[in-house]
Amino acid sequence: NSFREKRDPETLAKIIPITEGIGKNADVFVKLFSRLDPLAAGKRSRRRSLPLRRTIEEIFEVFSEEMKKIGITTKVNGPGDFRFTCWHQDVYAIFTNLIDNSIYWMNEKKSPKKEITVDIATDGNELLYIDYQDTGPGIESQLITSEVIFEPQFSTKPDGTGLGLAIAGEASTRNGLALKAFESESGAFFRLQPKSEN
Repeated sequence: NSFREKRDPETLAKIIPITEGIGKNADVFVKLFSRLDPLAAGKRSRRRSLPLRRTIEEIFEVFSEEMKKIGITTKVNGPGDFRFTCWHQDVYAIFTNLIDNSIYWMNEKKSPKKEITVDIATDGNELLYIDYQDTGPGIESQLITSEVIFEPQFSTKPDGTGLGLAIAGEASTRNGLALKAFESESGAFFRLQPKSEN
């Protein structure tokens, strides 16, 4: 009301940062809810057969602008005709969280080489494993062995929610997969593997 009456620059200067903040927060909430959406059981569709390599490539495309800005290159290796029966929301949940972490840490630590590689290994119609690796700072060995990185609310990001890898782990389990982290000298290294193969 005071701005309508006076229209003074001082009041306007106070309003602008507030409205900008609302916009930024809205973006954060959209991102958060889009990640949580795969957990909404009521919305869950049926499992379906997905072209796995193409699906993962499509998920990378969602981040293409962000990755281009900081010079991240990506590569998905594996048979183009291999199909995997799963809930597509869960595949998106797994890889969006892994990719988001890679982007953050490679940018934060200014990694000289910025690459994300996904290798899909199959045997006929069977999935053997999916390896996800980046060239970022990697994960401390004690965090890997304790598996605390998959616990809800655990995060090494200053403003992290601690939901990302917990969601990715749950999404993997729902599809008969185990998501594990391994030590690597070149960066973060995760493997998705059918539970029966562990």
